[in-house]
Order: sequence, then C-alpha cells, then structure tokens
Amino acid sequence: MRRAEGDAAEALQAALDAAPSRRGRSRRHAEGAYFTPAPLAAELARRGLSPALHRSRPGADAPRSAWEAHREALSGLTVLDPACGAGALLVEAWRALKAAWDEAEEEIRRRGGAADPEGLRRLQHHTLWGLDLNPDALALAQRALAELGATPQLRAQDALTPNLDLPDFDVIVGNPPFGRLSRHPEAAALLRRHAAAHGQGDLSACFVERALGLLRPGGRLALILPNKWLRAPAGAPLRAFLHDAAWVETVIDLGHAPLFGTTDAFPCLLIARRPHTDEAPPTSAEVQRLHGQARLDALGALQTRPVARASLGAGPWGLGEDAVEALLCRMEREGQPLLTWGEPLYGVKTGLNRAFVLNEEESAALHRDCPASAGLLVPFARGEDLGRPPARQLLALRSSRERAWPWSGLPEVQARAVFERTYPGAWARLAPMEDALRARADQGAFWWELRRTGAWELLLGPKLLWPDLAWRPTFRLDPGGLLPGDTCFALPSADPWLIAALQHPLTWWWLWHRAQRGKDEVLRLKRALMRRLPIPKPHPDGAEAAWGLNEQERRLVARTAPPTRRALG
Repeated sequence: MRRAEGDAAEALQAALDAAPSRRGRSRRHAEGAYFTPAPLAAELARRGLSPALHRSRPGADAPRSAWEAHREALSGLTVLDPACGAGALLVEAWRALKAAWDEAEEEIRRRGGAADPEGLRRLQHHTLWGLDLNPDALALAQRALAELGATPQLRAQDALTPNLDLPDFDVIVGNPPFGRLSRHPEAAALLRRHAAAHGQGDLSACFVERALGLLRPGGRLALILPNKWLRAPAGAPLRAFLHDAAWVETVIDLGHAPLFGTTDAFPCLLIARRPHTDEAPPTSAEVQRLHGQARLDALGALQTRPVARASLGAGPWGLGEDAVEALLCRMEREGQPLLTWGEPLYGVKTGLNRAFVLNEEESAALHRDCPASAGLLVPFARGEDLGRPPARQLLALRSSRERAWPWSGLPEVQARAVFERTYPGAWARLAPMEDALRARADQGAFWWELRRTGAWELLLGPKLLWPDLAWRPTFRLDPGGLLPGDTCFALPSADPWLIAALQHPLTWWWLWHRAQRGKDEVLRLKRALMRRLPIPKPHPDGAEAAWGLNEQERRLVARTAPPTRRALG
C-alpha cells in the first residue's frame, strides 16, 4: 500500500518537475512544493496527534463507560493539512486515528459493549481535512485515503485565503510550501495579514501564522519548515510570533538530511500549541539540533533535551544547551560587534563571470596579444579562492557612471566604436557574449561595463576578507590590490588585533552556534550575522586571554566544538 502511494506521489512530483513555471524553473520549485516521505510523515503525524489520541484514553482497568467516552472523543477530532499535496500526512494521521479507534472498539467489546458504526462514519467522513491548490495531488490523496477506508474533506483551495469556511481544528499537520514570498501573486496582501512573515519574506511563515489561527484553544500544530528561520536575522518576526502567540513544545533541526531526494531543502520540525487562556504556559521546550545527515528511520528514537522557553524569543534559536547559550550571550555582551570596525561590503558582482573573469592562461594570452586590454586586469578572488594565491583576474571595466572612460557620455553606437578601438582585446572577448551581457540585471551604463559598486576604492584597499560560505575559518588580510567577488565579503580594515581575534577558535565556535547552515553543514557568513560577531577588547596576551574563559567554559567549548567536515559525513 505505501509503495503504491509513494510511486504515485513520485510520479506527480516528476510531472511538476517537468512543468515549467513562468520564470523557467520547474513548477514544483516555483511553488515550493515538496512531497513528504512516508517515514517523515509518520513521525510528524505521531508527534502531532499522540497527545490528542491519548488525552481521553483510559487505563487498562477502566470501565466500559470510560472507553466509550474515549471512543466518542476520537470520533469528534478534526485534523487539517493546509497544503496536503498527495496526502502523505493525512494517510499517516488516518492510520494513527484508526489504530486508536480499533483499540477502543476492542476494549469495549471485551467489556460486553457494542460497536459504534455511526461513530466510525463520523471518523471516516468528518475527521480529516485537506487543502491544496493542485487538483492532481488532491485526487491522489482522495484515492490513497479511500483505499484505507477514509473519505476526507478535501478542497482545492489556498489555505492562506482569508475567511474560509472551516471548523476549528484539534490538530494541524503539514509540510507547507516554502520559498520567497515575493514570488506569490498576493505577496503584498499576505504581508499585511501575516506579521510573522515580515522581514523573512518566506511563504512558510504565513502558513505557521494561519495554522495557529485555525486551531481551537489547546490545539496542536506539527509542521515541516525550512530551518533558516531558526537563526537568521530575517526570521526574528516569526520567532517573536511563536514566542508570543504559541506554546512551542518541540523543535528539531534536521540539518541537511536528504529528506526530499536531490533537493537542497534544510528542514526542521516544529510542534506547538495554541494556548489555553486559563492554563499557565510551559517553562521549557524540547529541542534537538542534528549535525550531518539525519536518518529517516531513526527519527522515532531521536532524543530531545529541554531548554528554557524564555530562550525561544525573537533572538536566534541556537537549540543548544543552556550553558552554551549563556556563553554565547556573554561573548555578545562583553565583546564589540564587528560593525564597530566598519560596514562589511559585498564583493563585485559581474552578472556573467565567464565574460569578465579570466584564468591564468587567458590572462597570459591577453597580456601577449593586447597590452592595453591587459592593463584593465585586476587580481580577483571568489570565496573559494581565499586561503591560496589568487589565480584569477577581473576585466575591470567599471561603470562609466563612476569612472571616466574615453566613451563616457557618448551614444552607444559611438561608444562601442571607441571601446573597440581603445581596448581591442577586451572587445574581442566580450563582443561574442553581447546578448548575454545585455540580459544582465547587473551592468553599467553600457552592456560591456560592470555595475556600479560605490565602494571600488575601498574594495581594492587594505581589508579583511571572508567567504559567504565556509566549512572552516577562512579570514584573510589583504594589504590591498585584490578585488573580491560577490561570494566574498570585505571589511575595510587592516587592524592586526581584528584579524587575530577572527582567526581565534572561539570566533569559529560562536559562528558555528549562531550561523545559518547550508548543505553539508556549511556556515552562511552573511552580512547581517557578521555585523554582530563579537570581538574581544584588545589584550596584551591575545584573544584567548581577552575572553577570560574559566575552566568550566573551556571544557564546554571543547565539548561543543564544531565537528570537522570529514566527521560530518
């Protein structure tokens, strides 16, 4: 049965992959839709439904009336998947519901009671609800559930549409679509209606807020979400919303577990309740953060650990031990943010690297064939180049909006003639790529120019460099003359204390626990994060002494240090 369901869902997913969107990407990628693998669906359904299924369950020695009351409670439950796709989560929810129902029926029978066919019909027809925009997916869900004896309430509707005629739900399970909210045709209206999406701009944040609003007080949601909102500055509105409007029970960051085939989706599980007004909130939540690849078949045995609920506010959710969070906060409190030394700068974005970036052989040929054009070359480094001698050169045709050229201010026909005559080697390289160069969003006054940076001299001057993606500490001091690409960040400073602090292992430890992670646990060293990176105040004995760690803190850092890339597997 599960194999057939999986085959059908995979066929639909392949069809969505093959169907292009208006922007040329696959329809599935454009919609942010990824069908849920059965083991993950089973685990999420278990975590979402178990409390509701066991809330009224009596003990083994309970009388028949208690089991009949439990059976009645089961038939009144309502479960929604707001983006149900092919129904994987609803299938697992039905299996859990039906198992609980069958247990109650058996216990009642053993005590001399009768079956409840009317209650079973309510369970079959009114318990499960599903919404989705894709009618093909809904047809698959209907068929899969019908084969198991359920006839759910499925609708071809957008769960984010306001004022839908829906009941309040006891449980909401889902793997809602995620991706940039700006791609949604109703982006502006969604932002007005969903405060949780402010700043983050991810569609999944709207689904979290909507799901919580569709729960009855005490109801529970269990969602698969992208993990970037846990730590990224842009996720602060969603974190604040969950802290203020929900009781977060469990958060599991699954790292780069390959849950969706070859798709680089970095998921987490969120279990939360809509509060009861007359009930005190919990003081803690259960969390886990996995490193490397989580095994789907091991999710059920995953051990979580408690953290103070107060730590799950608008700030980053590190999901680490309280002692780790305390040391991170001390570093942030006592250190100076990197922004003190200046604003990190983006590197140069060419819009077409194959046109402007030359390797050693191409650079040598340009020097040989056209010395005038070779004079435009500047040593160039992308993020992956840091830590080794520069081997690339950039054809530094700055925008004539910020640098005077012989063709500046001329009409294009005349300007291109002057460019060809002045730098024939550069012209010969770029002219065959004219169509691609014209298609760039990032260009200067003419199609052969780079976009305006506004910081060219700073980028060429003395600076600290780091890559936007890093598996290990890669901070480089450049005395000047090396131009960083758009996969680098640059800080215009040559402060020796700063480079010493950045290269200290404790800095990497802070980044490991605070940075958003990507595929294979790579750290995303984005500008918003790096602005607040704490730097200790100068100390004559170096950065180690500057932080003043006690022995207990040293042991904590050693125990929670980043694993090597090899260990991540």
